[in-house]
Amino acid sequence: MELAETYPQIIEYEPSRYYEVTAFSRLVLLYEREGELWEALEFAERGARLHQEGVARKIEGLRARIAALEEEA
Repeated sequence: MELAETYPQIIEYEPSRYYEVTAFSRLVLLYEREGELWEALEFAERGARLHQEGVARKIEGLRARIAALEEEA
């Protein structure tokens, strides 16, 4: 992930077309399952910056869940 963040051109196979870096989606899923929503959101946002559409779609849902938890506290 750090390699892709440092050199994002390595995951671009055509102009504006990107390979999926599965580490982002796996970490988001892992953290989400463990209830670590802030960490899940962090990796989703990092992935979104690298055009990882799968995790980018999860951002709003994670933010909503975090907001709901904060309201309960």
